[in-house]
Amino acid sequence: MARHFTHYWTTATCDFQFSEGYTGQPFHHTAGNGFTKKGISLGDHVYAVNVMSGGMFLIGKMEVGQVVTSFEDAMELLGEDIWEAPQHLIGKEGTETPMYFTRQVPWDIVRQLRFIDPEGGEKELKFLTDENLDRQTLRGMRELTAASAGLLDAFLAQPFDEVEYLEDDEEYDDDDDEDEDEDEDPKDIPEAEQEKIVAQFADAEHNAEVERTAVDLVTKSFESEGWSVVSREQDRCGYDLHCTREDAEYHVEVKGTSGEDVRFIMTEKEFSTAMDDDDYLVCVVTEALSEEPVITMYDADDLLEEFRYQPLRWAFMLDED
Repeated sequence: MARHFTHYWTTATCDFQFSEGYTGQPFHHTAGNGFTKKGISLGDHVYAVNVMSGGMFLIGKMEVGQVVTSFEDAMELLGEDIWEAPQHLIGKEGTETPMYFTRQVPWDIVRQLRFIDPEGGEKELKFLTDENLDRQTLRGMRELTAASAGLLDAFLAQPFDEVEYLEDDEEYDDDDDEDEDEDEDPKDIPEAEQEKIVAQFADAEHNAEVERTAVDLVTKSFESEGWSVVSREQDRCGYDLHCTREDAEYHVEVKGTSGEDVRFIMTEKEFSTAMDDDDYLVCVVTEALSEEPVITMYDADDLLEEFRYQPLRWAFMLDED
């Protein structure tokens, strides 16, 4: 039986696709990290989605015709001008719907959508307010219930005409209160704090010593608990350590600091991997060079819920308010 998944496209991706004239073109390809982990197979259905100005947008749908597990193989099939990612889904010819980037899903449908959680139960989407989705509720890939997929299919079957595309920081609804100041995103890190985070990692030699010590400490910590640990640092796959124990595994990115504040920088590759990988952990070692270093572990949801963050190079600062 076919399964149904949403795959999140960032606003930057939608901006690019729109500016390059892909409006109305078939949705025949998407790329990422976690497709095989989710068990995507031929015949499954994938819906490309985005959250902008608090609303859910449905870009398109396809039935999976091919699952490609290397970037090189994907280039041979689709050409060199594709997203650089380790896994690619290609739509079965004739099943792809046209892509539209302003096709907002009505709120009465959004509120009825349900995902299948890891235990097999059903889970609602997260809202910040009544008509303002938490964009992280759709991050990565999520499996929909069959009933939810039916709601999206019925919506897709309706005629749609593309309208003027808006950037992520613009609003679709008119705001009659011109004097009301736009609230600052509570997750943003003030510019002065960003500069402190960058300065903290400015000494390359010192930072390398901290990082190496942190990786050694985390490796020994996992091994002491019976985990088998393999370094993936040289592979540049978005994490440092592959940890396995019986049927369990973690993909661990290690961050070290010489101070007691939990602040670190992630590359775009590391952050993207964290968002798509259910087994991802960030292990932060504070006071790494001291006699009493502290190891704290965070999963991807923790990064988005417990930290303030800014896409500088994805700078994170633990939100202790």
